[in-house]
Amino acid sequence: MAAPAWRSPDEQFAKVLERAAAVGFQLVQFEAPDGQLVWEWRRGDEPCPQFVTRRVALNYMDDWLRRNMATRRRSLIRRHARR
Repeated sequence: MAAPAWRSPDEQFAKVLERAAAVGFQLVQFEAPDGQLVWEWRRGDEPCPQFVTRRVALNYMDDWLRRNMATRRRSLIRRHARR
């Protein structure tokens, strides 16, 4: 069995919050017009995905960062290869 990358879920989620903040995201909880408490990732005027639980919001951002940072790294590698 592989060793977990983090010692606890709290440590994992703290890293996700740090990485998200580094690219301009902020996790905010607020009450929707229908009275439901939701979590939302905000960055500028971009559309904001909303989540009923903090855990799901953090897992979503962890996945988003992994996919988008990998794409960003590949594009930087391609630019250097063309020089």
